[in-house]
Amino acid sequence: YERAVELGPEYAEAWSNLGLTARRKGQSGLAVEAFERAADLAPGNVEAHYNLGVALETEGRTSQAVEAYRRVLELQPDRLEALLNLGNRYWGQGRTEAAASAYRQFLAGWRGAPEPAMLARYRLAQSGY
Repeated sequence: YERAVELGPEYAEAWSNLGLTARRKGQSGLAVEAFERAADLAPGNVEAHYNLGVALETEGRTSQAVEAYRRVLELQPDRLEALLNLGNRYWGQGRTEAAASAYRQFLAGWRGAPEPAMLARYRLAQSGY
């Protein structure tokens, strides 16, 4: 995909694919750079923003990851994975009330595997919110 972005530097999908490949290879810095570029080129692309949040987490850039997940939820309010990730980042920052709010929203819509819901319920119980 590096060649694809060389040939089409304004092609957001190529940047997203480069980011996914870099993330799989453990190249988190390149992944962040690629997803940032994809999100800049296609500001309405939910996946680019979501993947940017994941890559930023890998880099330990929690505050920026929070912003990426918030952007995802502006674009797609029912993106449950982003709500869970946002809750987890808030939890890690000690923002328990914000985390609890994200977890409640997540749990209201989650119908997938039980493990993510168990974590959200556990943290809600711990928070007292």
